[in-house]
Amino acid sequence: MHLLKLWDGDRIFLKLIDNPAYTFFSLKLCYRGDKLVSAILNGKEDALNGHF
Repeated sequence: MHLLKLWDGDRIFLKLIDNPAYTFFSLKLCYRGDKLVSAILNGKEDALNGHF
């Protein structure tokens, strides 16, 4: 897995699946080109700032 390039959204997703507080979640990641411009976790736009 470390051989693949990780996108910013991948890092958010991996933190969530490693966190036992999030056994179920909805995550929407929006990119403009290669740049992550929005991350919506359970209907709130806090995930991009790491507030989860």
